[in-house]
Amino acid sequence: MLICENINKIYKKKEYQIIGIFTIAIVVLLYSYNYFANTFPYSDGWFVNYVELLKNGNVPYRDFFYYLPPLNLLIDSVFWELSFGYLLAFRAWYLLERILLYILVYRLLCRFFSPQKALLATCISTVLCTADDFDFFGDYNQNVAVLAVLITYFAVDFVQHEAVKNKKKSLFLAGIILGLMFLTKQTIFIACGIVFFLLLIYFCVLERDKNIGKYIFSTAIGVVIPILICIVILIYQGALLQCIDQLFTSSEGKGSLFDILVTHFVMTLKNKVAWIFAIMMCEICWLGNKRSIVKMKLFNKIILIGMNLLGAVYILYKTEFLRKIIKLISSHYWVLPTIVVLLMIFIVTVRSDIIEQNRKILLLVMMTVITGVCVLVMFSPRIYHAIYNMKIYYVIFGYFSNIIFYFLIMLFIYLIIQNVRKKKVIEKQNEIIMIAAGGLALNYATTMAAGLTTMASNSMRISLPLVLSIIFSLEFFDKKISECFKTMVLLICIIGITACISQKSVTAYPWWGMKDKPKEEKIYTIDDIKYLKGFKFSKEDKEMYEEFTKLISDNTSEDDIIFGFPYIKIYNILCERYNTYFVPVFWYDVVGDKYVDILVDELNDNLPQIVIWYDIPGAIETHEAIYRNGKYLEQRKIVELFDEVLTTKYECLAEYNDMYLYKLQE
Repeated sequence: MLICENINKIYKKKEYQIIGIFTIAIVVLLYSYNYFANTFPYSDGWFVNYVELLKNGNVPYRDFFYYLPPLNLLIDSVFWELSFGYLLAFRAWYLLERILLYILVYRLLCRFFSPQKALLATCISTVLCTADDFDFFGDYNQNVAVLAVLITYFAVDFVQHEAVKNKKKSLFLAGIILGLMFLTKQTIFIACGIVFFLLLIYFCVLERDKNIGKYIFSTAIGVVIPILICIVILIYQGALLQCIDQLFTSSEGKGSLFDILVTHFVMTLKNKVAWIFAIMMCEICWLGNKRSIVKMKLFNKIILIGMNLLGAVYILYKTEFLRKIIKLISSHYWVLPTIVVLLMIFIVTVRSDIIEQNRKILLLVMMTVITGVCVLVMFSPRIYHAIYNMKIYYVIFGYFSNIIFYFLIMLFIYLIIQNVRKKKVIEKQNEIIMIAAGGLALNYATTMAAGLTTMASNSMRISLPLVLSIIFSLEFFDKKISECFKTMVLLICIIGITACISQKSVTAYPWWGMKDKPKEEKIYTIDDIKYLKGFKFSKEDKEMYEEFTKLISDNTSEDDIIFGFPYIKIYNILCERYNTYFVPVFWYDVVGDKYVDILVDELNDNLPQIVIWYDIPGAIETHEAIYRNGKYLEQRKIVELFDEVLTTKYECLAEYNDMYLYKLQE
């Protein structure tokens, strides 16, 4: 009888997981529908431009500068080949990769949490992890996240297996993933290498496992296999030394090696408000599971409450939260009723007797309300503009990712210490440590490239689902307090989701000063240009793409160089003009000074036939402040050169807002 019950539980869990997989796919597709086909930044297409150079017989690193390891170019080449010349189809492949990413996260969490709670945490994360100005469908950041989840899988398997043979197999597979990371992005290879190597030593010492040498050897063999294959190919193509120089030696755009490895990470730890909030969250989670809090002395209780009140006052003061709430209520008539409704949900939720009797009905009602609110926000310009103008998006996500990051750091350290003390505080403690390590490694890798005090939301693709799963699984000694805390977290997430929807509706991609228009203005399609079929543009952008493409095609041949500054490569694709200088795309933060100087020399020797110039005020200065401590970028030489020649040797053919099209005079 017991065996039959266990089999039924397994089948029921599998059924839940299948439902969960479809639910995640639907959530990602519905949310992405809001900005998938109507967002087309001017910088789009640079990755396809590299692929076309490859197809034309050019070798990366040898024949053109490429700032990423080669696996990204291989992935882009496969996706572009399967897209048959449609940029929208190319984007769709990366949308499928995003769905796969969150399914992997969900399946990982289901091994240690209930499928329902893992599903809720993952679905929330699919939205909140897009809360970046630069979130887009398809780039190396998403490839990195997929690999981070995969290596976490094998790290978890390592601590679960008891036989040395199985442990070595898991580490060999983890090593292969680590090798693929080396070929995808330098930062994730370093981050995962450091974090998981230290944990390997930690567990071997803790468990007195003398096979550490075998484990390291198995991992190293896995790492070497993909890297060795790549090295052989690069040697055969005569591009190995150039690859090493472009990827590892010339990295001045991001600052010094110390800045990349240490300074940028330290900067993300300076958010005092987020630290206080995270500490208060940890305190609630820890004390909520301690019955001894009831017996705590009155003096200690007063000290504890006083410290929390001081922390809350500091948060309210630094964020000006109360002033902003009052301003919102006075300027938007619907805010006060919304707050009342949320409070009613909150009060109903903490009534444990109601919950126990009508849990499924209440859950269904809440999910229906959440879905209805999201749909209402998504399809009502008046509402999503109002929410966006409240600046909720920037208030929440100026702290939200950092709070989750700090919370996970403290949880990770706490579990490590409890392991040393031989105390088990949660189920599957070692496995949770490994998942947390995967999340922190992805966070660390992102900070290396970011150089900001705010943790990027796209780095939370493991950390956020894990933290939410833990919070939703907590059972406090007082059920009302437990439900109260979980409901507060859920309501904050709902507010964050509506903020994300509003931001993607109003200005989906305002990256480095690029301007984007609200989606209600993007209703026009371009049928005459195959590459752009399926996308929706504003009237002005539609006219710009059509006119610029026609003018460039009429005034150039296939051998002419189309030069887009600072990173405008879309017209090379639309007009099929792939002749280029050695540096095709000169992003401010990734092109080394040496290669900018090479480009300047090439420009002096041979000016391009067409120049597309996009003015982004303050972009260069911002990069210099963030990454170079104020030291001038070499790209300023390009600006100085064209400041002179555009007025003397070029004629302006067209102009749209800050975008100019110039032709070299005969």
